[in-house]
Amino acid sequence: RSTGKAAGFRAQSLWTATRAAVCSARRILGALHASSGRLSVSEIAQMHGLSTRSVQRIVLDATGLPPKSYGRILQFHRALRLLRDHRLSPSDAAYEAGYADQSHMTHTLQRFGGLSPARLPDVTLVTLRT
Repeated sequence: RSTGKAAGFRAQSLWTATRAAVCSARRILGALHASSGRLSVSEIAQMHGLSTRSVQRIVLDATGLPPKSYGRILQFHRALRLLRDHRLSPSDAAYEAGYADQSHMTHTLQRFGGLSPARLPDVTLVTLRT
Protein backbone atom coordinates (compact mmCIF):
# COMPACT_ATOMS: atom_id res chain seq x y z
CA ARG A 1 0.00 0.00 0.00
CA SER A 2 2.86 2.41 0.53
CA THR A 3 3.58 2.03 -3.20
CA GLY A 4 0.10 3.33 -3.96
CA LYS A 5 0.61 6.36 -1.70
CA ALA A 6 4.00 7.06 -3.24
CA ALA A 7 2.57 6.82 -6.74
CA GLY A 8 -0.28 9.13 -5.76
CA PHE A 9 2.20 11.60 -4.30
CA ARG A 10 4.31 11.51 -7.46
CA ALA A 11 1.22 12.06 -9.65
CA GLN A 12 0.12 14.98 -7.47
CA SER A 13 3.63 16.47 -7.57
CA LEU A 14 3.73 16.13 -11.34
CA TRP A 15 0.31 17.78 -11.66
CA THR A 16 1.40 20.64 -9.36
CA ALA A 17 4.63 21.12 -11.32
CA THR A 18 2.76 21.07 -14.64
CA ARG A 19 0.22 23.60 -13.37
CA ALA A 20 3.01 25.87 -12.11
CA ALA A 21 4.77 25.66 -15.48
CA VAL A 22 1.57 26.58 -17.35
CA CYS A 23 0.95 29.54 -15.03
CA SER A 24 4.55 30.64 -15.44
CA ALA A 25 4.30 30.39 -19.25
CA ARG A 26 1.09 32.44 -19.23
CA ARG A 27 2.67 35.15 -17.09
CA ILE A 28 5.79 35.30 -19.26
CA LEU A 29 3.88 35.30 -22.56
CA GLY A 30 1.52 37.89 -21.09
CA ALA A 31 4.47 40.15 -20.28
CA LEU A 32 5.81 39.73 -23.83
CA HIS A 33 2.39 40.55 -25.29
CA ALA A 34 1.88 43.55 -23.01
CA SER A 35 5.22 44.98 -24.10
CA SER A 36 4.61 44.07 -27.77
CA GLY A 37 7.80 42.05 -27.69
CA ARG A 38 9.99 44.89 -26.45
CA LEU A 39 11.08 43.36 -23.13
CA SER A 40 14.39 41.55 -23.12
CA VAL A 41 14.74 38.02 -21.78
CA SER A 42 16.75 39.32 -18.84
CA GLU A 43 14.05 41.89 -17.99
CA ILE A 44 11.36 39.20 -18.07
CA ALA A 45 13.50 36.86 -15.97
CA GLN A 46 14.05 39.56 -13.38
CA MET A 47 10.31 40.44 -13.29
CA HIS A 48 9.35 36.82 -12.60
CA GLY A 49 12.26 35.74 -10.42
CA LEU A 50 13.58 33.24 -12.96
CA SER A 51 16.86 32.67 -14.72
CA THR A 52 17.21 33.86 -18.31
CA ARG A 53 17.65 30.22 -19.36
CA SER A 54 14.34 29.29 -17.70
CA VAL A 55 12.55 32.09 -19.56
CA GLN A 56 14.09 30.97 -22.85
CA ARG A 57 13.02 27.36 -22.20
CA ILE A 58 9.48 28.33 -21.15
CA VAL A 59 8.90 30.52 -24.22
CA LEU A 60 10.39 27.91 -26.56
CA ASP A 61 8.24 25.15 -25.03
CA ALA A 62 5.07 27.26 -25.18
CA THR A 63 5.49 28.75 -28.66
CA GLY A 64 8.07 26.69 -30.52
CA LEU A 65 10.13 29.86 -31.00
CA PRO A 66 12.97 31.47 -29.09
CA PRO A 67 11.88 34.55 -27.09
CA LYS A 68 13.59 36.99 -29.45
CA SER A 69 11.84 35.57 -32.52
CA TYR A 70 8.50 35.51 -30.73
CA GLY A 71 9.06 39.11 -29.60
CA ARG A 72 9.82 40.18 -33.17
CA ILE A 73 6.55 38.66 -34.35
CA LEU A 74 4.65 40.53 -31.62
CA GLN A 75 6.41 43.77 -32.58
CA PHE A 76 5.58 43.15 -36.26
CA HIS A 77 1.94 42.51 -35.33
CA ARG A 78 1.80 45.74 -33.29
CA ALA A 79 3.24 47.74 -36.19
CA LEU A 80 0.60 46.29 -38.53
CA ARG A 81 -2.19 47.22 -36.11
CA LEU A 82 -0.85 50.75 -35.67
CA LEU A 83 -0.63 51.27 -39.42
CA ARG A 84 -3.92 49.64 -40.32
CA ASP A 85 -6.27 50.23 -37.38
CA HIS A 86 -4.91 53.47 -35.98
CA ARG A 87 -3.83 54.87 -39.32
CA LEU A 88 -0.53 56.18 -37.98
CA SER A 89 2.09 57.37 -40.39
CA PRO A 90 4.87 54.83 -41.01
CA SER A 91 7.36 56.88 -38.98
CA ASP A 92 4.95 57.23 -36.03
CA ALA A 93 4.04 53.54 -36.17
CA ALA A 94 7.72 52.58 -36.21
CA TYR A 95 8.36 54.71 -33.13
CA GLU A 96 5.29 53.40 -31.25
CA ALA A 97 6.08 49.77 -32.11
CA GLY A 98 9.63 50.17 -30.80
CA TYR A 99 11.61 50.06 -34.04
CA ALA A 100 14.81 52.08 -34.34
CA ASP A 101 13.45 53.86 -37.40
CA GLN A 102 10.95 53.60 -40.24
CA SER A 103 13.29 51.72 -42.54
CA HIS A 104 13.85 49.04 -39.87
CA MET A 105 10.07 48.57 -39.58
CA THR A 106 9.62 48.54 -43.36
CA HIS A 107 12.34 45.89 -43.67
CA THR A 108 10.59 43.76 -41.02
CA LEU A 109 7.20 44.18 -42.73
CA GLN A 110 8.76 42.98 -45.97
CA ARG A 111 10.62 40.08 -44.33
CA PHE A 112 7.77 38.73 -42.18
CA GLY A 113 4.78 39.57 -44.31
CA GLY A 114 5.98 40.47 -47.79
CA LEU A 115 4.29 43.84 -47.24
CA SER A 116 5.04 47.50 -47.58
CA PRO A 117 3.25 50.17 -45.53
CA ALA A 118 1.38 51.18 -48.71
CA ARG A 119 -0.18 47.68 -49.13
CA LEU A 120 -1.67 47.37 -45.65
CA PRO A 121 -5.36 47.98 -46.42
CA ASP A 122 -5.45 44.46 -47.93
CA VAL A 123 -4.19 42.76 -44.73
CA THR A 124 -6.45 40.83 -42.37
CA LEU A 125 -5.02 40.41 -38.87
CA VAL A 126 -5.76 37.65 -36.40
CA THR A 127 -5.87 38.48 -32.71
CA LEU A 128 -3.14 36.73 -30.73
CA ARG A 129 -4.23 35.50 -27.30
CA THR A 130 -2.16 34.34 -24.37
